[in-house]
Order: sequence, then C-alpha cells, then structure tokens
Amino acid sequence: MSEPLHADEDQLFDLLIQARGRKRSLRKLPKVLGQAVKTVRAAAGWLVWVGIAAQVVSALLSVVVIFLAERVLRSLTDQAPGSHHVDVPAFLGLVGATLASSLISTFAQQLQRLVSDRVERSTWEHVLGVAEAVELARYESPAFFDHLRRLEANALIRPYSVTMGLANLVGAAVGSAALAATLLRVEPPLLPVLVIGAVPLLLIARRTARLEFDLAVDTAPMNRERRYLREVLIGRAEAKELRAFEAFGVLRRRYDELYDSWHDRLRRLVRSRTALGLVGGGATSAVTLLSVALLFFLIAQGDTSLAAAGAALLAVRLLSSQIQQLTSSIGDLFESSLFLEDLDQFFAYRPPAPSSPLPPPPDLKTLRLSGVSFTYPETQQPAVRDVDIEVRQGEVVALVGENGSGKTTVSKLMGQLYEPGAGEILWNGERAADYDPIGRRAQISVTFQDFVKFALSARNNIGLGAGRLDAPPEEIIDAARRAGADEFLQRLPNGYETFLGKEFSGGSDLSMGQWQRVAIARAFFRQARLVILDEPTAALDPRSEYALFERVRTLFTDRAVVLVTHRLSSVRSADRIYVLHGGQVVETGRHEELIALDGLYAELFTLQASAFTDDISRRRRLGAIRPLVAPSKQARARRDR
Repeated sequence: MSEPLHADEDQLFDLLIQARGRKRSLRKLPKVLGQAVKTVRAAAGWLVWVGIAAQVVSALLSVVVIFLAERVLRSLTDQAPGSHHVDVPAFLGLVGATLASSLISTFAQQLQRLVSDRVERSTWEHVLGVAEAVELARYESPAFFDHLRRLEANALIRPYSVTMGLANLVGAAVGSAALAATLLRVEPPLLPVLVIGAVPLLLIARRTARLEFDLAVDTAPMNRERRYLREVLIGRAEAKELRAFEAFGVLRRRYDELYDSWHDRLRRLVRSRTALGLVGGGATSAVTLLSVALLFFLIAQGDTSLAAAGAALLAVRLLSSQIQQLTSSIGDLFESSLFLEDLDQFFAYRPPAPSSPLPPPPDLKTLRLSGVSFTYPETQQPAVRDVDIEVRQGEVVALVGENGSGKTTVSKLMGQLYEPGAGEILWNGERAADYDPIGRRAQISVTFQDFVKFALSARNNIGLGAGRLDAPPEEIIDAARRAGADEFLQRLPNGYETFLGKEFSGGSDLSMGQWQRVAIARAFFRQARLVILDEPTAALDPRSEYALFERVRTLFTDRAVVLVTHRLSSVRSADRIYVLHGGQVVETGRHEELIALDGLYAELFTLQASAFTDDISRRRRLGAIRPLVAPSKQARARRDR
C-alpha cells in the first residue's frame, strides 16, 4: 500500500529550495568532481580520458612555448652589437609547439562535443527510465511536471558543462601548476600576485552559479505554463477552437505577459552577471598591470634580464589565462553541481526495487477491489472511497454514473495503473501487490476515454496495444476487423502503412469515430485476460455503438470485460452494474434489479430514455427521421391502404 504522494513531493521540492541556501566551498569540490567523473566515465568511457589528456598536453605545451621563447629572446639579447644571430632550432621549435598547442586544443574541443552528446544521451536514458518506472499518480502532480521541465531546460544540458568543465579543470590545473613552476624559476615575485588575484574570480564564480540556479527554480512553473501556451497557440488540433471562440488573442496576451515576466528576471540576472564580470575583469586587469609594473621595477633595478622579463611577461599572460579558465571551470562545476543535485532528486522518484523479484501473476480469473480508496497528489478529497468491485472471467461488468463520480479512477485502479491509498486489490483472491506489476499489467488491456492518437502508421497504432512495432499484418488486420476499423484503414493511400494524422508528410487524418475504432482495435490486439473499455463509444454513431456492445460478449467470451460508460442503454445486458456517485459505489445489480430498486440508476436511466424518446418523437413530427431500411412491398401496400 503506497502513501499519499503529495507529501513526498513537498519534501523533495523543499529540499530543492533549501539547496539554494547551502554554502558551496572548495571542500565540496571533490564530491562534485567524483560525481562528474562517475557520470562521464559511465557514458563515454575512454573518450573522456583522451579529451583530458589532450587538455593536459596542450597546457604542458604552454610551458614549452615559454622555455623556447626565452631561448629565442636570449639569443637576440645576449649577442654582440651588430650581430643578427637567432637560435633557429629554438625558433622552429617555438613555431611547432604553438601550432601543436592550437591543433590539440581544437581536437579537444571537438572531442568534448562527442563526449557531451554521449553523456546527455545517458542522462536522458536515466530520466526516461524514471518516467517509465514512476507511479502514474506522479503525473497528476504539477510539482512533478515543474521538476521534469526544469531538468529538460537546465539539468539535461549540464552534462556538457560538466564534461567541458572537468576537462578544462584538469588541463587548467596542470597548466597552472607547470606555468607557476616556470614563473617561480624565472621571476618568483610575480607568482604571489597572480595567486591572490585568483581569489575574487573564484568567489564570483560561486555567486554566479547560485544566481543561475535561483532563476531556474523560481521560474520553472512560469516557463512550463509559457511553453504550454505556445504549443496551444501553434497546435493543429487547437487551431479551429481558438478561432471559433476568438480565444487566440487572450491566450497570446497571457503568453506575452509570462514571457515579459521571464525576460524581466533574465534581464536582472544578466545585469548581475555583467556586474560580477566587470569586477572579475577589473581584478584580472589589476593583477596584470601590477605584474607588468613589478617587471619594469625589476628591470630598472637590474635584477632581471630582458630575455627573462620577456619570458616572465609571456608566462604571466599564459598563467593569467589558465587561472581564469581554472576559476571558470570551478564555477561551472559548482553551478552544474546544483543542477546535478536537482537531477539526483528527480531520480529519487524511481520506486525502490523490491528486495527480491516479485513472482509473475497467474492467469487472471477474478479481480476484486476491496475497500479501496485513492487520493490524487496535492489534493485533499479522495477521488474514490471504500470501493468494493469484483469482475470474474467470462463476465461483462459495467461502471456507470454521472461525470466526476470516479468511474475513470476506478478503471485505472483495476488496470493496475494506480496503487490504492487504502484497501487492497485482490488477484484471484491474493494481494495483487505481491505479484510483479509489469506482469499484472500485461494481462490487462485498457482503452481510455482520452486515448492517444499516435502520429504513427495505422499498423503501429494498433500494434502498440501489445507494445510491438513488428506485429504480423494478419494479427493487426484481425484486431481491426473486430473493432470495425479494417474497412476504412484499407482505403487509406498506403493501407495499414499510412501514417495517421497530419504531423508528417503523407499522413492521413481520421474522424474522431475512426480514431476511436483504432484505439479499440489496439485494446483487442493485446489479447488480455481483462479488457477495460472507458467510454469506448463516445465518438461512435448509434448504429456502431449498438453493434459494438452487442459483439462485446462474443468477442470476449473467455475474458473479463469492464465497460465504463454514462450511456445506460448500452449496459442493459451486463452481468453486473456498479453505480458510482461521489467516488463511492451506491448501487449494485443487474439492470432489472436496479430499475426495480428505483434508486439513482433508475432515475438516470429514465432521464436518458425520456430525453431520447422525446427527441425521436419531435424529429419524427418534423420529418427529420427516415427509416433506416427501405420498407418492403407488403409494408408499402399496408401504408397505402
């Protein structure tokens, strides 16, 4: 039995908010690096080490460049007046080292693109794994969607930042150490100046990381609404209704308001980051000027040669660049660590694996909801309360009631899509939770009222009923025939290989009733022990609806069938009818028994029947209804007499 999910949502989101206030320090860096290394190694393997090695070699070549530059300068400054001798081997080596450093840097950058793509794919695989394993009820939580969208917009691009930051960090650290050693040999007084200058850069990097994370957390709900409105405003399915109700303008204004609000927050962030960047740039410039002034002072005092000063100046320039890259990489890792922590919290949604694999369930013969209650996340009122419903093999059971009575929620509980908050679901008399949930769902087929219209071929639309894209054509056609969909699918331009919908070139759209038949064919194709049809005829015409319900018992003679509908005339032949009201079962019995009970079912049935007969009588008086079948000669003769 699962606990209410909204409490866990609130705790996870609170942890996320609290993360903004946590101080980040260099003591956190090993943990961040360990997490980054684990992520990158798992996804890219040896490629990441090649990239890091390239960065290190490129950094070490900077030391070689300084050494060779000093030799070239010394050969020019130490020779006699009028002499023009240049150390040619050192000069050629300087050119070669510079070229090699440039080529290796370019190679490392391109390799990082490949590595980051692998890391991003690996991260998506983990996210999709959570999306597959998480309880369906999570998708009823706005906080869950905010979290997911925040990852999509921020955390899922962080693997690139981590990969790049890690490689740059290693390369910059090695390069900084080597250049510092070189500078210590050439001009020791300059090194403390550069080290002190790195401190404000590191503090600025930490502050920038926190600003980015704050923006992502605070604007996640706003940006999710904005993206939704954008999809509505450009959506094909929504276009007709937006124009029919002249709703485009008001939704566009709401979209613009959200975008303006986001842009204001982004503008404030840009101002803050610009100010921090100016402070960092000023600190770097001050350090450089101080280093140059110190060099001039040493030259004026005669404490250093021109060649050593030139080499030191080059070392200062390169070391400053390496220190900037080092602090920037540390800042990137700090920033990425905030989002990676967010990613880890999303992974925590995955239900824990059982200590031992659950056994597969036996063939379903009886499914019973015993005292079941269920509350959706972030709501207080239970959707269903203390529900007792049973369906047995070979039976047709109907769930009826007014809108909002809990019919669809019960159907999802019976379909093993929700775990009850109270009570138990019994599988052949045993606790369903003691069996493998995937195995349970494999024996159940559900057609939802809001079924999905997949932008795939007709064959694949039906084959997905059994989770297959390679189903044999004859099985697909058989399921379509039983659902009454074969005739119009055969007439499509490419038959069953025609893409359904207009999302892709060459696709053919269907009417709502035809789409519903495809959805029913998907349920038939599954060959399940329990078939749940939630409003399966909502888009069908009366003739098709009557034919389908008449065929249900013959189509599923050896299976259990649950019909969820508000059309009471369709369930008169059901073995048992459960009437729901306010999330509870208020009446149970066959049609005749419920009519005799003269309760809610009888009231609803009478209302529907009277409305239908009144409409038929009115239309007949107006001549709007013609016989469905041409009258026979005898009938015409009787009519003429």
